[in-house]
Amino acid sequence: MDGECLSVTVVDRVTKLDTLGGYVFLVFLVCLIIGFILGLLLARCILRELEEQYSQRRSKSQTEAILIEVENEKMGSNRIAPMPVPTKNTADIAIEMEPTHLSTGSLHSQSGWTGEQDSNNSTVVYALSKSSGEEMELEIQKQDFKSIEEMETNIRLQKSETFLQLLKMILSFLVSKSRISEGFRRDSLAKYEQAIEDIDRNAKEEMKAEEQELRTTIVDPMKLDQAIEGLHSKYSKRMATERMELQEKLRTDLMQGTELSEQEAEQIVAKLMMNMAAVDKRLAEEASRQNKVLHERLARRQALAQQRVADNQQEKEEFDDRMKQPQKNLDVLCKRGKLSTDQKDRIMDEYEQDLRVLEEKHQQAILKSQNDLNEKLRRKREQRMRKLEMEQAAEKEDFERKANQMITDGNMTAEDFLEANHKVRVQQQVAREEEEDRADEFEVEELNVLREKLEEKRQRSLKEKEETLFEQIKTEAHLSSKEAEKLVNKHLEEVNEANERKNRERERQRAVIQEKLEERKKRWERDLERQQAEQNQLVAEQEKAIKQVLNTQAGLAEELRKQVMLEHEQNMIALNDHLQMTRLRQQKRLEQRLATRRARLAEMRQQMEMERKEHGDNDPEAMRNLARVQNIEYQAEVKKIEAEHQTALEELRRRLAAETEEALREQDERLGKILGKLQVAVARREEIIKKQDEAIRSLEKKLVENMTREGTLADAQTDKILKQHQKQVDKLNTQIDMEKEKQMQKIREKIAAKQQKKARALEAKLYQEKEDQKSKAAQSAGTKIITLLAEQRHRREMEDLEREMQLDLARQLEEINKEMDEQLLADLQEEERKFIATLAENSAATEEELLETIKNSASEVGMDSKLTKSIAKDVRKRVRSARTPAPDV
Repeated sequence: MDGECLSVTVVDRVTKLDTLGGYVFLVFLVCLIIGFILGLLLARCILRELEEQYSQRRSKSQTEAILIEVENEKMGSNRIAPMPVPTKNTADIAIEMEPTHLSTGSLHSQSGWTGEQDSNNSTVVYALSKSSGEEMELEIQKQDFKSIEEMETNIRLQKSETFLQLLKMILSFLVSKSRISEGFRRDSLAKYEQAIEDIDRNAKEEMKAEEQELRTTIVDPMKLDQAIEGLHSKYSKRMATERMELQEKLRTDLMQGTELSEQEAEQIVAKLMMNMAAVDKRLAEEASRQNKVLHERLARRQALAQQRVADNQQEKEEFDDRMKQPQKNLDVLCKRGKLSTDQKDRIMDEYEQDLRVLEEKHQQAILKSQNDLNEKLRRKREQRMRKLEMEQAAEKEDFERKANQMITDGNMTAEDFLEANHKVRVQQQVAREEEEDRADEFEVEELNVLREKLEEKRQRSLKEKEETLFEQIKTEAHLSSKEAEKLVNKHLEEVNEANERKNRERERQRAVIQEKLEERKKRWERDLERQQAEQNQLVAEQEKAIKQVLNTQAGLAEELRKQVMLEHEQNMIALNDHLQMTRLRQQKRLEQRLATRRARLAEMRQQMEMERKEHGDNDPEAMRNLARVQNIEYQAEVKKIEAEHQTALEELRRRLAAETEEALREQDERLGKILGKLQVAVARREEIIKKQDEAIRSLEKKLVENMTREGTLADAQTDKILKQHQKQVDKLNTQIDMEKEKQMQKIREKIAAKQQKKARALEAKLYQEKEDQKSKAAQSAGTKIITLLAEQRHRREMEDLEREMQLDLARQLEEINKEMDEQLLADLQEEERKFIATLAENSAATEEELLETIKNSASEVGMDSKLTKSIAKDVRKRVRSARTPAPDV
């Protein structure tokens, strides 16, 4: 039995699970999820594309609406009607900005349609990612000042582009009327385009050179900033002046390089100036609108920064509270003998160290995530702005194509084009502003989402650390499960209460920030109204001054007065634009300098805090001394910054007042030059007319002598013609004297009625003031004094009115006297021409002999060849008409 073995075979059957079905289901589920995600992405792209197409159609319809509106408005043709001159083709010289065949690119500006958008580090996230509120404010101020500079540059470019567009229209029209050559048009456009480029380039180069010199000589940053802003103001004013001087240069070029007369050239330039003044007004209003938009954007960003600072501070306080909260529980356990003091201190030290490491990692994650988000959003902003610019460039091209066709068809004038062009520009600028605002909202939302995710992760980590802490406390204090649960619940209640307090505080801070934002907006609007009132007062004073000056210039014709007022208006618009932009830039510079100082102050505060941490809590007395010294240094720096800021404010007010006074002085000088130039022109015209009259009279005498001597005119016939001529001259003198006296009497009556009306108004005003005083109080000493002062003011106003009316009467009488004298001179010249023609008609000489006699007589008396040709032409016409037999009836 022992040798026998029983062989047993054991078969182990292992059941293998069939997992193929599970894999298939898992793959199906993954594919379903991926497909769902792809479907969402595709739907989002389709919706975005539909939105863009709708936006394009809306923009295109707006552009078409502008053109339709302009076509329907029919603002009237932009007429330039010069004085006719006695040349061959002067009948067609009345230049009207009627349709002319311009090239396809005739309305294209020399620069880009939209301003360059430099979005580097211009996202709101970049500002809100700064570590302190002072640094956020500084970055926001930098971005705001950059936007102001871009606005100023774009406005200046639009003025230059519009000038070139108008010049091209005018010159193209003159070419179509054969008044100038194509070569003159082409050369002039190239020359003025180059002149504008030279103005900008030279100013930038010279300003850059002077700025470098200032940086090497001025050490104080505040003084350096003021000096640099002074340079900018100086060259900005110079560029505006040089661009306006191009209009005067155009007048000279038209007179010297074409066959246009002086009057024609002046009226062409006057129409150009009138259109440019209208453009300047529109651009000034647009600059004011853009300034308001930028200010509102600045206020919103500042509010966001304040809210971000408050949130950061609350997170810091919450972290400190979470770090200190276990201390109470540990103290209770220590008193109950559950933990020793060493255990308590060790547990808290470990917990605090863990939380510090956690917070450091959290701050590093915030910094890295915000930097990544900022770069991502910056690229997205650039892409959206670039896409918008491409769409607007296409809109611009479509607008110009349609506008060019309407001009060719006669449905759009120069004024219509300028109006429509401005509307399109404003609409596109508004679209860019709305895109910027949407980008701000999107970026803030993305930043909030990021911070919420990081905060949720931080809270989870804090919760894990707290759970670990309470497990450690439970173990070392030998707590029961019930005691440990009670301890945890109490801690959670404290955390929830702290969160509720934090939420209430956040809402309160948001309400305070919103209230401050509204108050700041109201204060800014009040300041804006005050500045606008000051500007209006300045304009009113200048208009009053120019009218008073013109009232003393009795020799100026109404046409010349209008020209003076036009040039003065354009100069005043340029002056106000310059002063407003200078004020805005310097205020922004001041705010930026203040933000820079506050940022340095915040850095100083952080360094002091780090110094206190390094010092430690081992020596409380030394810590108190250090804190006291730091507080003295900090308060001294705060006072220094406040004093410097107040000094800078006073310096800004003084500088703006001085610059305004200097600008007004320059304006008066320009006005004096304009008046002097016009007076010279008036004197020159009067001298020319006088010389022509003397020459015609001398020609009369010489012609009579020559005809009598040659026997072509009998003596008796000559005497008869001379008597008739003298009779007609006496009649003209009598008629002019009667008309002059009649007009003067009308003027006297008109001035008297005007004076009487104003006097009645002053009497009514005085009476109303007396009645108001009677109704307010009894006849006290104060009331009598007020009444006496009102009567004295009334007497002064009546005296001023008398002087004003006398001056106005003298001016109008002198004007009518001068106009009548000029009319008499013109009528006498016409009579002299008729007399010469009558002599020729009654002469026996042939037409060639008469013309030769006139030519010789004119040469003997020294008459101008142009006037000689004009008289000869008139004589030939009259003689031919008199000697041509009438047709048989």
